[in-house]
Amino acid sequence: SRFAKIKKSLQKIGLKVVEMSPLEHDRAISRSQLFTHLIGRLMEAMNLGPTEIDTLSFQNLLEVKRVVVNDSLDLFIDMNKFNPFARSIRQELKQRLINLGRILE
Repeated sequence: SRFAKIKKSLQKIGLKVVEMSPLEHDRAISRSQLFTHLIGRLMEAMNLGPTEIDTLSFQNLLEVKRVVVNDSLDLFIDMNKFNPFARSIRQELKQRLINLGRILE
C-alpha cells in the first residue's frame, strides 16, 4: 500500500513509473545510461569539441558529452563497478569498434 501511494504521487506530478526487477533495471540501464556515459567520457578523453562545420548529429553528441562530464567521475566508476552488465557492454563496444575497423581497412 505504501508503494501504491508513492507510485500514485509520482504519476500525479507527471512521472512515468516503470516496475521491474533489479536485474531488469541493471540490464536496461547498462544499455542506456551506462552506454551514454561511455560515449560521453570517450568524447572527453578524445578532446572532441565543436567545430565550424558541425552537423546536428554531432551537436547532439556534444550535448551528451556536456551532460556526462558534469556528472561525477565516481558515478561513472560506480556504474561500471556495480552494474553486473557493465563489463559485457564495454566488451561489446570494443568488439564492435574492432569489427568496424576491419570493414574500413
